Amino acid sequence: MSKKKFTKTIDELQLELQEQLLALRSSCKAYDDGSRWEAKRLAVSAYILCNDHGRNKSLAKELGIRGKLRLPSTMRLADQDQVKGGMFSPLVVIRMSAKSGVSNAEFYPVFGHVEDYQKVSFADWWDECIISSNETYRVTSRKNLIFSLRNQDGGGHVDPHLTDAEYYGLKREGDPYYRYSEAGELFGPAVELATGKKVRLPLGDNEKYIPNAPFALMRQIAWELDEAFRGLGY
Repeated sequence: MSKKKFTKTIDELQLELQEQLLALRSSCKAYDDGSRWEAKRLAVSAYILCNDHGRNKSLAKELGIRGKLRLPSTMRLADQDQVKGGMFSPLVVIRMSAKSGVSNAEFYPVFGHVEDYQKVSFADWWDECIISSNETYRVTSRKNLIFSLRNQDGGGHVDPHLTDAEYYGLKREGDPYYRYSEAGELFGPAVELATGKKVRLPLGDNEKYIPNAPFALMRQIAWELDEAFRGLGY
């Protein structure tokens, strides 16, 4: 016997939207205050707001506003030399810090501190590659990153296995061309003189890959999403 369905009113859906945006903004603040794991909850809110799957519609689409969103894309910089220069991703930067004499490095979202980024449609933003590289490695989209964080890596569910090779690579190594030491040294890629191509060097003694790439990328995605909804008055 099929169960009766009770349709939510527009006012009820608007309340759901307000609550999801409050959740998104609360997790953004907590992330910025040091709780980097909040990136997982950001993925949940972004999924609810944006993702359509089969007969399930995103909250933004249910309310008829997804097509109206104009999202800032930090990948779409007017100065494309910033993208072509071998950066890991224009969505993040590397920051070094020291505590108790031990240096650490992490990826950090750029927020709105880059000039001349473009605003794009939701479809372009959702499926856009967010990794820039001279090599064909770890190419992933905002959609795929959100799916992995939400569906497999602790946002809405924890799987014993990760099935997205690109996401696994981001989580394990971040940008494999860059590493750092606890002495405060940051090492970039070597360049092959004959071809000008970057060369990936093995980790040296006391060197580490820079962690938290998926979390920092997710925080920047949340900033872009929040800016788009604020642009519509939410």
